[in-house]
Amino acid sequence: MFTIDDGFYDHHDVAARVFDEFGFPLNFFVITGLLDQQLWPWDDQVSYALNHSRSEPTDIRLPSGTVYSVNLEVNSAKATVKEIREALKAGPQTEIYQWLREELFGKLGVDFPSSTPPEYRPMSWSDAKSLRERGHGVYPHTRTHRILSTLNPAEKREEIVGSLKRVEEELGYTPQVFAYPTGRPADYDSGDVNELGQAGFNMAFNTVPAYVRQGQDRYQLPRFSLPENTADFVQIVNRFEALKEKLRS
Repeated sequence: MFTIDDGFYDHHDVAARVFDEFGFPLNFFVITGLLDQQLWPWDDQVSYALNHSRSEPTDIRLPSGTVYSVNLEVNSAKATVKEIREALKAGPQTEIYQWLREELFGKLGVDFPSSTPPEYRPMSWSDAKSLRERGHGVYPHTRTHRILSTLNPAEKREEIVGSLKRVEEELGYTPQVFAYPTGRPADYDSGDVNELGQAGFNMAFNTVPAYVRQGQDRYQLPRFSLPENTADFVQIVNRFEALKEKLRS
């Protein structure tokens, strides 16, 4: 089974067409606020800001209160993006979109785009309907892509139930599958699992790189990331990695 997260335009325009060609379903976990054109993901906003920043060193105050020194003459934009993203994953995310506009973009001297940059534009809900009609799956991936474990119970509920309702409204069916933003074990907790069950979901995926096995918690199903080389891909898909695990044990 293949999955793809977020809901960008090229997921529909490119990826889905490849899977159509081979008659194989692809399962899309979409950020409903992205498809509603209310936002573009916070982690992509970090990348955009750093890649459009002036080179002068500056200090930014993270939502956690920690001061992070940005110096693109010493540390590359790519490395800085990675470090800031990791720091933001570990801190409070309630006001992260406001923080991005006011602190990160402001301190870096980057104008906040008046509309979603072309490279981050979403697929439309009509695209999502077309995917379903062609045999693909479309499921919620929260409203805003904020990490659930950093939010309070009311915010968790809105991310989970709110995204469920938007999919119901736009696609005319009730989804029962969910994927956690970022998906590491630290990115969700028992409260999120309980909320998913109460909302009617019967399974959820994280991003732990492992095979799905009988008896696993159906709200913590693992997924391998797409490997960067063909040999690793073939080993995973053909379950050769599972054989190696058995041999090691």
